[in-house]
Amino acid sequence: MTTETVASAKTKRIILFIVLGFLLLVTLWLGLKTWRIYQAGQALLDRKAEIETVMADGLSNIDPDKAESLVMDTRENIQTLKEETAVFMPLTPYLGWVPKVGSTLVIAPALMRMGAAGSDSAAYAVRGLKPALAIMQADDTETSVLSQLSSVLVDAGPDLAAANEKLAEVTTARAEINDIEKLPGQLQTLFALSDELLPFAQDGLALTAVLPEILGENGRRTYLIVAQNEDELRPTGGFISAAGTLVVENGEIVSLEMVDAYTVDDWRSKPYDFPPQPFYDYMGFDLF
Repeated sequence: MTTETVASAKTKRIILFIVLGFLLLVTLWLGLKTWRIYQAGQALLDRKAEIETVMADGLSNIDPDKAESLVMDTRENIQTLKEETAVFMPLTPYLGWVPKVGSTLVIAPALMRMGAAGSDSAAYAVRGLKPALAIMQADDTETSVLSQLSSVLVDAGPDLAAANEKLAEVTTARAEINDIEKLPGQLQTLFALSDELLPFAQDGLALTAVLPEILGENGRRTYLIVAQNEDELRPTGGFISAAGTLVVENGEIVSLEMVDAYTVDDWRSKPYDFPPQPFYDYMGFDLF
C-alpha cells in the first residue's frame, strides 16, 4: 500500500469521524431541545390546572402573592418555550402536511406570539394591580376603598399602559389565525375562551387607565344620576322617577343627592313657556 493510499484512507476516516461527531452533536442538541420543550409544555399544563383551582375560589379569596407567583411562573415557562422553539418557527408554516399536528404547526409562530405577549400583559397587570386586590380583600372600614384604589391605580399607570400595549400585540397575533375549526379540539376550546375574555381584558385595562380621573384624582367631579323605571318604557329606557348628583374628589364620595323627578320637573313653580301652537292644538300640551 502506497503512502498516498494510506494518507487518503486516514483523511476519509477523519472526515467520517467529523461527520459522525457532527451528527451526534445535532442529535444531542435536538434531544436537549425536545426535552426542554417537553418540560416547558408540561409545566404550562400544570400551571393551567393551578390557575383554574385558584380562580374557582373567586376574586375575593385569591391570595395576591400566589396569583402573582402563578402568573410569573407561567410567563417564565412560555418564555422558555419561545426561546427553545425559535429556531424551528421559520419552518413551521410549511409543515401543514404533517399528519394530526399540521394545522397547529402552521399557526405556531402567531400562537407563540399570542402566548408570549399575553403572559407579558398578565405579568404587568398583576404587578400593578396586586395592591388593589389586597385592598379589596381587606376589612378596613376606616378608610375609603375608592380613595385607596385611586391612589394604587395612579402608581400602577406605567405597568397598566405596558399591559395594554402587550394586549394589543395579542390581538394582532390573533387576527393572523384563521380556520380555527381545523385545529385540535383542545385548541379550539382555548381560542373560544380567548375570544370571549380578550374584549373584557381590553375594556378592563382601558377602565383602569381613566378610573383615577373618574374618581376625582385631579379635581372634584360631579355626575348626573338618572333613575329610570324599566316597567314604564320611554325612548331613553324608562320613566324617569328620580334624578340627582354624585360628587367625588380624590376617590371620596363628597355627596350623593337624589330627588323625586316631579320635584325636578315642577311645572307649577317654574317659568315654563307656552308650547308651540301645533303642540297645544294637536297634542294638548299646556306648557313647553
